[in-house]
Amino acid sequence: MTYTKWENCRNSSVADLLSGTNPWTFSDRKSEKIDTIRFTLLHFSRKYVIIKHSKIPDTDFFPGGRLMKKRVMVVDDDKITIKMCEFILKKHDLEVISASSGKRCLEYLRDRTNPPVDCIVLDLEMPMLNGFNTLSSIRQSDRLKNIPVMFLTASANEETVREAIRLGVRSYLRKPFLPKDLASKVLSLLGIEEE
Repeated sequence: MTYTKWENCRNSSVADLLSGTNPWTFSDRKSEKIDTIRFTLLHFSRKYVIIKHSKIPDTDFFPGGRLMKKRVMVVDDDKITIKMCEFILKKHDLEVISASSGKRCLEYLRDRTNPPVDCIVLDLEMPMLNGFNTLSSIRQSDRLKNIPVMFLTASANEETVREAIRLGVRSYLRKPFLPKDLASKVLSLLGIEEE
């Protein structure tokens, strides 16, 4: 994240630009390179403008330049938990795909016609196919094994944590959780800096 201060701004053009579309695409006249940044306007006056900004990687765009939303899969057998996760994550401009069981999660991931997911929020305690078994199946696939996964769990004892580490779980969140904690951990998994 970078902070930039522009001094002697004597017209409203900068403010108009910064209060418009976010992210903002701009070109460097010298290098003819086009960059896209996500920014927050921190201060505007006739004397100076301060913005907080970070470059968005080219890999986050569709061909033609349209910004892609990061896609999160939430897997939980509890409908209320799924709805709550959807509500929280969509507020952070993330696309959410839900699955009510480990089996449905694997069916979605194995179907190559489905859009790929960028991370998975996986409930540990589910009937039939629990979080460990679901993740073990994901890790056996060369195409899916590198998807970052976070466990949702009502218990985080030492044995559970050890097994999660063995399977390459990046993070876990204990139920019940606060909305800000879910958002913070998921954004971190996706490599998105919080505003």
